Amino acid sequence: MIDNLEFKATPEEFAKLIRKDIPKDNFHSNYNNINGESVNIEKIAEDLDSRYNYLYNNYISNKIKTLEEIKQTDEFKDFQAKYAYLYEAIGGTFSADISYPWVLYSFTGMTKDEVASLTEKANDYALKQPISTYTLTSPESMSGRAGVISLDGYKNGLRIQKEMANLISVLTNNGIDVYVCSASHQYVVEVFANLSKYTYNIPKENVLGMRTKLIDDKLTYQYADNWPQTQQKGKTEAIKNTLVKKYGYGPILVC
Repeated sequence: MIDNLEFKATPEEFAKLIRKDIPKDNFHSNYNNINGESVNIEKIAEDLDSRYNYLYNNYISNKIKTLEEIKQTDEFKDFQAKYAYLYEAIGGTFSADISYPWVLYSFTGMTKDEVASLTEKANDYALKQPISTYTLTSPESMSGRAGVISLDGYKNGLRIQKEMANLISVLTNNGIDVYVCSASHQYVVEVFANLSKYTYNIPKENVLGMRTKLIDDKLTYQYADNWPQTQQKGKTEAIKNTLVKKYGYGPILVC
């Protein structure tokens, strides 16, 4: 999403979704800027507001510049480094019930089909990339309130696990229904689990994932009502609410 600026949120929506439910406490010291100064959501969100406005007005909404041109700008480079950093800093500082829903809100303004299309493109790209890590550093010219951010260890690449695909196939062929309960977004997991080219062949309706509200068929920065966060104990809750109700008992095997 970041590298190709695949966003649908307006600048006003973006400003709200990046701050959604995030405490104003400083991030863990592991996420201080290069000068050793602490960073919090208010500091970095102010910088991201400005960068997103520029990117929205020059590419996302009207394509005044090409993607190649916009990626050469310091505004893009600062956005790329700081938005990716924000994902890591929130996850490394606050509890899962804060960080896990937060990342889902980036899909604000997208339809279910747009999320699925984006996911397929991302999967296909990542499957061709080496399994590696890389570093992102924001430009000094755009230090802003958060300062210059540099963080390493971002993960690159994705692989299909043949042994897992085989296990799913054997279970299915022996009359055992296979489900996935994931802490990622429902519409994202459905793509990798279901499309035959990824070899897992799990029905979409057998995916239990995180869900955000749809309004006028578009995703929002609000978590779905009456659906648990499918992370930690929420996985158990989703399994009980869905599978036990359907079958009358819980799973015979959990991996």
